[in-house]
Amino acid sequence: MQCYPEQLQAKLAQRLQPIYMIFGDEPLQKHEAIAEIRKAAAKLGFDNGQRFVAGNGFDWQQLNAAGATMSLFSQGELIELELPTAAPGRDGGQWLQQYVSQPTPDQILIVHGPRLAKDKQKAKWCQALQSAALSITVNPLSGQQLQRWLEGRCQRHQAVLQPAAKLFLMEQCEGNLLAADQELQKLALLYGNTPVSLEQLQVSLGNHARHNVFQLSDALLANDLPRCLKILDSLQGEGLEPVIISWALSKEVLLLQKVAELPSGDSRGMMRLGIWQQRQPLFQQALKRLSAEQIRQMVNRCAELDQGLKGGTIQHPWTWLAHLCLMFSQPWQQEPLFISDAELAQ
Repeated sequence: MQCYPEQLQAKLAQRLQPIYMIFGDEPLQKHEAIAEIRKAAAKLGFDNGQRFVAGNGFDWQQLNAAGATMSLFSQGELIELELPTAAPGRDGGQWLQQYVSQPTPDQILIVHGPRLAKDKQKAKWCQALQSAALSITVNPLSGQQLQRWLEGRCQRHQAVLQPAAKLFLMEQCEGNLLAADQELQKLALLYGNTPVSLEQLQVSLGNHARHNVFQLSDALLANDLPRCLKILDSLQGEGLEPVIISWALSKEVLLLQKVAELPSGDSRGMMRLGIWQQRQPLFQQALKRLSAEQIRQMVNRCAELDQGLKGGTIQHPWTWLAHLCLMFSQPWQQEPLFISDAELAQ
């Protein structure tokens, strides 16, 4: 059953589904959808949760024993399974098909990952999931969809924008819902119920730009390493959670991998991936210096960092993030110098 992100809250109020699948390249909507499911599940006693990231070498048998650690005070367990490349592999595909045919009682499964390509949508594991799960697609918004989302966020945060300011914010934050949401929260605190003018918004965005995680992404693609490290230092000083930056970097790396598979200069193909025209030159520039093998290793590093952050095993996340920034930089022929968290702890 298909469900739009804005419909999820109403669906959860009706009843919980045993399986949810959330795929797409819009991080804020994905994060909020998972959070809403967690909240609804906790109200019904599903307050024991485990998270798994099915990267390279993942042992799928871990999932079979997941329910064994359930608390005596929990009515059920919530299992979150991330597929970093939207492909579980042969073993994972078989496990998912078997699970769908015989769901574990007293367990809710959330499967999530990046946008599903057409070939992956036709895979048996994906079709099996779609037949049994509530499916939520979270792709970048544009046009009227973005306008409706922005109107809703203004109401949620009680921010009032003049028409010209609202249009400008849409243009500046298209594809970056997290940045738009953060800006609206800040504007509500600064101006209350007073309508924000275009001039006031431009000043606010200008002051905020150097602390924006999406500005970090653009600087990385443009190979502006000094600016990247400066922005990273600013984000750390502001107390931004490393997992948010890791999520943004993972998104860019996965997009790079998908763009590399397109014919050279395929602007329409990049548009379908949610890369708008103003950002396309950045991806083209990055692909001139990064090989497919380099991007593949970057995907693996991002998945490793994300798994470590969620599992609490990364002790030096900002050093990891700095090394990821270095991997976006000048070409390297072999495995780059990358200090592991264990080595840093020595």
